[in-house]
Amino acid sequence: FKMEVLEDYLDRALLAMRMMLLEPSFSERVLATVKRTAFYEQLDRKKDPEYLGWEHLLRLLFQGHPYRSAAYSEEVIKFIGSKDVQAFYGRFYMPGNAVVAVSGDVDPPAIARRIGEHFGAWAGRELPRAQDPPPTPNQGERICFIENPDSQEATIFAGNVIMDPTAPEYFPFLVLNQALGGTTRSRLFMNLRESKGFAYYAFSEAAFYRSCGVYWARARVTPEFIHPSVIEILKELRAFSSERAPAAEIEEAKAYLVGNLPLKLESLEDLSEWTARLAGLGLNSGHWNRALENIMVVNVEKVQAAAQKYLSATPLVVIVGRREWILDSLRDFRVVEIYDVHGVLKQTILKGEDR
Repeated sequence: FKMEVLEDYLDRALLAMRMMLLEPSFSERVLATVKRTAFYEQLDRKKDPEYLGWEHLLRLLFQGHPYRSAAYSEEVIKFIGSKDVQAFYGRFYMPGNAVVAVSGDVDPPAIARRIGEHFGAWAGRELPRAQDPPPTPNQGERICFIENPDSQEATIFAGNVIMDPTAPEYFPFLVLNQALGGTTRSRLFMNLRESKGFAYYAFSEAAFYRSCGVYWARARVTPEFIHPSVIEILKELRAFSSERAPAAEIEEAKAYLVGNLPLKLESLEDLSEWTARLAGLGLNSGHWNRALENIMVVNVEKVQAAAQKYLSATPLVVIVGRREWILDSLRDFRVVEIYDVHGVLKQTILKGEDR
């Protein structure tokens, strides 16, 4: 729950929030409307090749892991009833499983007292949080192709499982990722677009959860350059672990991260969401208070050590596009798995087979 409110109306806002949070109603009529909206929103997302590729990457990397439910099909929404929602609410909506984040020109003791007046009677046990073991990273070559007849270009994702945000390599990996594909001056963009002319764009990103993190490189390329683009992406990923990056490149990546951090916290909403994310991931205050210092002490050796630990495993590759012009580009790969847009495996093609 979040809201932005003038301080004069804070008590009214807290009252409204308390009613929504502690006195919810899960009527079938309202649930039907919410489900219909969620169903068509999820269906509409699948028109975006980037979403299809990212979702399928997570689905395969989290195979057999609780996080796999993040890559859900719109069909599951149909079978959710009010009893399911009520059971979920009863299990997770507990004061011991909640954090209140307030940002603005407020007096902390005063705001804490006013929140206590509204939520002090909220009862519930502490919710145990089991730390799920991280999924096993992808190790060998694995090429997955999603048939999407509406694609105009090919969309490529290459990613793997990495550390959780409490690991000592977290900040070195942030710098590594920035140098790899954080901007239009980074390696992926300069190689695939500026040097080779294969791609419309090429970037890299990372996301972090309690049990692990995931990184991915993504690019949109013309059909005839699918195979060489995959080769170049894999080459750039290997380069960080096999070669020392130039010190100037690492310093530029660090400078960007340090300079960009304040921009992420410009608004009160941004600050609240950042704080809530830290609390949700179970990170201590040092992770926040020393973020700039932790970035500044990263050096070439730490970046290479993080790359050797987390980029040495061959990433999973997901390609989204039309069957008729993509498969010819994949003839040099040993095995290609063919999926539909719902993530269902339709066919596995071996090198040399008639396609």
